[in-house]
Amino acid sequence: MIETFPTIDVWADAAADRLAAALEEGLRDPAQNGWAVFAGAGGSTPEPIYQRLSQLRSYPAWQHTFVTLVDERYVPETSPESNAALLKRTLMRNQAKGAEFLPLFRSAVTVDRAAALATHELTVELENLRLDAVLLGMGEDGHICSMFPGSPTLTTLLTPGLKPAVYGVPAGRDGAAPPQERLTLNL
Repeated sequence: MIETFPTIDVWADAAADRLAAALEEGLRDPAQNGWAVFAGAGGSTPEPIYQRLSQLRSYPAWQHTFVTLVDERYVPETSPESNAALLKRTLMRNQAKGAEFLPLFRSAVTVDRAAALATHELTVELENLRLDAVLLGMGEDGHICSMFPGSPTLTTLLTPGLKPAVYGVPAGRDGAAPPQERLTLNL
C-alpha cells in the first residue's frame, strides 16, 4: 500500500505517531521488561520525523526507551556527518531527552573493533530485547543501513540466519561501497 501526504509536516506527524505507537506497544510487551527500543537512520529524510517524535506528549516513556542507530559513518560525534549527532540534535531533546542512547561509533579503534564493541554493548544493554521501532532511510545511491548495492559486503550483511550484530563496512573506491568506513546493524 502506498500512502501519500499533502505536506512534509503531515507526513512527519504521521510517521512520528506510528513510531510512538510501536514504542508504546513494545513497552506493553511482557518480554520487553518495561523497555522499548528504537533504531533510527541518519541523513536528511528523518530529521523532521525526529523533531516531531521528540515533542510528542502521547509517548511519555522515553526514560524507559533505548535509542540507537541503524548505521553510522565511522566519524566522531563532532563531525557534521555523524548520525549520532543528528539524533542527539533532533530527537533526544524535549520529551525524549530522558532516552538512553547507545552509540555505534568508538574512537581509537578500527571500524571492525568498533563494530565488535558496539555489538557487545547492545547485547549487554538490550539483553534479549527486540527493536520495537525502526526508521530506515535510503541514500541517493540506493543504500539502506550502509548496505550499498553491488558492494562486496552486501551478501554477508544479508545472509539468512546471520546473528544480529553491528558490522564494519569498509570504504571502497569502485563506486559499489561507501566512500568512508561505516558501521551497520544487520536487520
